[in-house]
Amino acid sequence: MTLDDDVAVMLKNYQEEKQLSFKEAVNSSLRTGLSQSLIKKPRKKFVQKTYKTGKAKINLDNISEVLAIIEGEDYR
Repeated sequence: MTLDDDVAVMLKNYQEEKQLSFKEAVNSSLRTGLSQSLIKKPRKKFVQKTYKTGKAKINLDNISEVLAIIEGEDYR
């Protein structure tokens, strides 16, 4: 395993601060990081805002008809 320079420095500082062996520092760091990454954080419930627009003034079931009304018969 190859560590990035910044990670190696953080690990070395952690190792010295906690007076751990390199193996203990690596295992402790991985254990903590992996445990935290597996915790599912509650999400805020998504609510779609809706607005009353009333009944459609034209029938939207036939797209060709809708386009003809909106753009004229030469819509193609």
